[in-house]
Amino acid sequence: MKRYAKTFALLLCVLLAVSAFAVPAQNVAITYKVKGSVELTKSGAKQSVPLTAATHLSDGDKIKTGKDGYCFLIFVEDKTQIKVRENSELTISASRTDKGLDQQVNTNIGEIWSHVTKKGSNFRISTPTSVASVKGTMWWTIVNEDGTTSIIGLDGVVSLHNNKNGNTEDVGVGQTGVSGPNGLTIGQTQGGILNPDGTGATRTIRIPFRDSDGNEHNLFIEYEE
Repeated sequence: MKRYAKTFALLLCVLLAVSAFAVPAQNVAITYKVKGSVELTKSGAKQSVPLTAATHLSDGDKIKTGKDGYCFLIFVEDKTQIKVRENSELTISASRTDKGLDQQVNTNIGEIWSHVTKKGSNFRISTPTSVASVKGTMWWTIVNEDGTTSIIGLDGVVSLHNNKNGNTEDVGVGQTGVSGPNGLTIGQTQGGILNPDGTGATRTIRIPFRDSDGNEHNLFIEYEE
């Protein structure tokens, strides 16, 4: 009897560990600003609805911006910020692991500005041909219709991985990495840098939210408009 009790206790511990660290995450990100035509399809839903500011986003939620669309998202866990320009599509992917919240943005087409403010963040952007992982803080991700991905380094270093040949290279400040079906190249950035939105002024905002237990919190964010 004691042996069965010990076995049951062990199985219960395993089930609790799996449920705690390998489940889809809720309230992953919050929309701070939305302009123009932006649609949201909640995970499991068949129809999209207009995306509005102060919307909580979870694992599996999809966002699509129209030709005049723009949205600014803030991830609750590590305060990572992303700005999504027009004609872009993305899906939020996040799950709880024993190392924290594993956050990923999957995009097949579009232009996304990313600013990771917390050292050691697990944030990354995945495209049909590539994966951009955090080693620095700020960069542009531009994905063409054929999946070719350009990473423009603005601050720090971004690790760019090519899914086809398995090569990985670092993209630094002033550099552009291009990853596609023919491989991965790194060169100096040519021409002007896309303006994500506004004047670039630094501001602080307070975002109230509730966690999964219903407790109220305040999230303070510094961002560049």
